[in-house]
Amino acid sequence: MKIISLNLARKDDLGEDYDARIKRIAKFLDQERADIVCFQEVSFSGTQSLADDINQLMSRPYKNIWSILSRKCKISNIAPAKRATSMKKLYAKDKNAIFTDGEAIMSNFPSTKQAVNHLHKVPTDERGRRDPHPRIIQNIDFDTLKISNVHFAANNNAHFQLEETLGKIKHDRVIVGDFNMTSAQIEQYRNLWQNDYHEASETYKYISFPADGVAYDHVLIPKQLKLKSLKTQDNLSDHSAVIIELMNL
Repeated sequence: MKIISLNLARKDDLGEDYDARIKRIAKFLDQERADIVCFQEVSFSGTQSLADDINQLMSRPYKNIWSILSRKCKISNIAPAKRATSMKKLYAKDKNAIFTDGEAIMSNFPSTKQAVNHLHKVPTDERGRRDPHPRIIQNIDFDTLKISNVHFAANNNAHFQLEETLGKIKHDRVIVGDFNMTSAQIEQYRNLWQNDYHEASETYKYISFPADGVAYDHVLIPKQLKLKSLKTQDNLSDHSAVIIELMNL
């Protein structure tokens, strides 16, 4: 079972040509042919998501896309102190722009169950950074695997949402996504997950956010599964794609 996780960065958020970037992502997905793809920071335009845009560019598109919007609002209604840096950059010229953010899972497998859990906002961290985004856990069950796609708060209190996630879901699920925690922070909170999970960076040392030289994107693997391989792919977003292969013990 091959799984890819990638924080896409919202549309135009990186200051480069949007069409060229999503073509690179589509080509990468065609080459990898993962069984399941998990996206975070998915922009929406009406009912069409960034995952749909990418899938339509693929030579062999996925049959099933589950996209879910976690936030939609006018930027002008958000206090400036609460705007994330990327939001300021993206909407500086249009104060009435609609900010959207969500998650998506793509696969050729049919789902047997879908569910969403809503997470509480985390406290302000010691540097005064606030996280304005409501966060969700996107849960999809397949016949052969259950997966939870997450995107935790972008500050030093993301571990609260990790703990809440582990309290809301059964521990037979692969948890993948942008944890906004370094490998050292994941290790610091090992007591939250060590009884039921392996964590990918225990076995593979990798970087998923090149600008900071750290891994913010992680995979918690139930102990009945084994991590067969892990690699990353740069130049698709500000995050690297994390590509893992799992096998049964």
